[in-house]
Amino acid sequence: MLYSNLSVLSLAGRHLDYVDQRQKLLSQNIANTDTPHYRPTDFKDFVHYSGLPRKNKLEQTGTHHGHFTYRNAPDPKADAQRTTYEISQDGNEVQLDEQLIKLAANSSAHRLTTNLYNKHVTMLRLAIGRPTGA
Repeated sequence: MLYSNLSVLSLAGRHLDYVDQRQKLLSQNIANTDTPHYRPTDFKDFVHYSGLPRKNKLEQTGTHHGHFTYRNAPDPKADAQRTTYEISQDGNEVQLDEQLIKLAANSSAHRLTTNLYNKHVTMLRLAIGRPTGA
C-alpha cells in the first residue's frame, strides 16, 4: 500500500522536505558566521514554501468603544529574514544566537512531523488489520 497517496501523509512528507531544506539553509548561515558581508537567509514559512492556499484571517471587531482593533497589524511571518539588529565590523549580519534558536525550532518541527507520520501509519496498519511491528 502506498501511504504517500494519502493527503495527510503527503503533507507530512512535504513538511519534512521543507524542514530538511531549512536545516541546510540555517546550517549554511551558521557556517558563514565569520564570512565578511554575509547576509543570512531563511524561508518565510511552510505555507509559502509548499504552495498551500492561505486561509483568510479572522478580523477582530470591537463591540465596545474601549476595545482595541488590530486590523492593520503586520504579519509576524511576512519577512523571510527580519532586519538584523547588529552588524559586525566586517559587514557580517549573522547572529549566532538567533540562528541557533531557529535551528532548535526546526529540529522540534522535524520531530513533531515524524511522530505524526508514524502515528498515522500505525493507525492505518491497525485499521487494515496488520500488526504494527510487521
